Amino acid sequence: MNEQKKEEIRNFASILEKIRKEKRVSYMDAIVFYCEQNDFELEVAAKILSPHIKSQLRIEAETLNLLKEKRERLPI
Repeated sequence: MNEQKKEEIRNFASILEKIRKEKRVSYMDAIVFYCEQNDFELEVAAKILSPHIKSQLRIEAETLNLLKEKRERLPI
């Protein structure tokens, strides 16, 4: 992966974190909000998500019972 792509992913992740904190919304909602405000395709956003955000999305989806199979997690 080239440096420009890595920088783009880092910037996108920081933008999503900022939206989450300012609007007090979930990762899913932050991604949708960003895409709607910037005429950005959700499919493109999905391709540039950082591993941390992907992990957080999975946790949100599991919590909302949106996934058929759940991964085992240690209790918090």
